[in-house]
Amino acid sequence: MNSIIKPKILLSVKDIHEISKVINYADIIDLKNPNDGPIGSWTINNIKEVVREYNNIILSATLGNLKDLSEVKKKLNVFDSLGLNFIKIGCFCKSIKDLNKFLNFFKNTKTSATIVLVFFAENYEIINNLNNYFETFQNYNIKNIMIDTKNKSSRGLFENLTLNKLQKILLKSHKFDISIGLAGKLQLCNLINLLFLNPNVIGFRGAICKTKDRNSDICFQKVKNLSQSINFEISKAQETAGACIEA
Repeated sequence: MNSIIKPKILLSVKDIHEISKVINYADIIDLKNPNDGPIGSWTINNIKEVVREYNNIILSATLGNLKDLSEVKKKLNVFDSLGLNFIKIGCFCKSIKDLNKFLNFFKNTKTSATIVLVFFAENYEIINNLNNYFETFQNYNIKNIMIDTKNKSSRGLFENLTLNKLQKILLKSHKFDISIGLAGKLQLCNLINLLFLNPNVIGFRGAICKTKDRNSDICFQKVKNLSQSINFEISKAQETAGACIEA
């Protein structure tokens, strides 16, 4: 790792009441419904309420578990009118052929909000070919992607993908100036590996909930502990890197 850069911290909330628990510790507050699959969406009215009340913070929202591109287009147009900073769209493609069709949809798609494409770690065919698509991402003006887990009751990101596989993807993304976010049952014990990979964004939900169930309420103390742990590990990594340079 050539330089230690603090990633942006994305914390997912299930309702407006949880925002007060994370607002001082999140760079991006993500509006996601954990009770509805991997990227379940909030209702339009609830998103509008958050945008009205919290107009000075960075907000992202998940579009929902949509597979039909006509449904994606229809809902994307609505979400793009809400004043969000980021809109996360899941790639539920099962083959390279489907992936090409999916990406082609974004070739001429213009939005006010920044689109984040979410790829799932369990979809090995797509993940194994991801490095072949960074030029396409760049040509289609896709600047942000996230690798997350689809099955939230099963294995986490680092159980699905090796550190070596993720490192190759991250290194390729940096060459094309594409932001990479990592999420998927991440825990405090993953911080060293996360910093080694040097992603632009890391996302958490389950790690800051009262229980291991991501559907439970957010615990403020866990949010605070996470923030302190991230700052500590970054400071330690920077000191180590500085010592190596001096030597």
